[in-house]
Amino acid sequence: SVLDYVADYVYVFYGVEGAYGVVSGLKSVNTGINEFLLGYLKAENVRFRPYAITFPKFSYEDRKEAEVLAYPSFNLSLGDFTLHVKAGRVGPSIIGVAGENGLGKSSFIKVLAGELSVPGFKSELSLSYKPQYLDHLPADAVVEELLRECGDKEVLSRCVDKLELRQLMKLSVKELSGGELQRLAVTLALCKDSELYLFDEPSAFLDVEQRVKLIELFYHTFS
Repeated sequence: SVLDYVADYVYVFYGVEGAYGVVSGLKSVNTGINEFLLGYLKAENVRFRPYAITFPKFSYEDRKEAEVLAYPSFNLSLGDFTLHVKAGRVGPSIIGVAGENGLGKSSFIKVLAGELSVPGFKSELSLSYKPQYLDHLPADAVVEELLRECGDKEVLSRCVDKLELRQLMKLSVKELSGGELQRLAVTLALCKDSELYLFDEPSAFLDVEQRVKLIELFYHTFS
């Protein structure tokens, strides 16, 4: 929708990860968007994806409203920046936090994760936290070894398929690209048996199709 609003013409990029990339001919914005979602370039007669990207409706209306985590109002000072948070709670659902850079989104998540402390709040929940920056992963560790430590094998299998991790198994963390590292970090966080899952910018470095797969993965894991 945003692309349709801001652009007049588009190119479609497609290819094979780590192998090659192709740029389509110039297309009107509506044609380009629709052909990308369909996975077929009509003018070039090229099918670059065996399936179409669709957007099913997700609903939590059938869930009973319950409180998972409550937090008090607090002020958090970090250098010249002060974060003001009103009291609130987190229910049994998937919640997204969006806003401009510098609003304190990461700082807020760090408070919930226990990385930053504020008076009157300490979560007793078991939690899994994927931070914004991924330097917490050991550089020399091999992907396969890290995944072997995952507790929930069913979720692990789903992540490996959806996020296409099989080709990364023999690589070390320091050999991974930004997108590959992100997919690994999300998988490690999802496979941890927890009551609360916190993901800071889980779609960073991922392309459009990978972001769609990530959304589907979250929905099927937490539904």
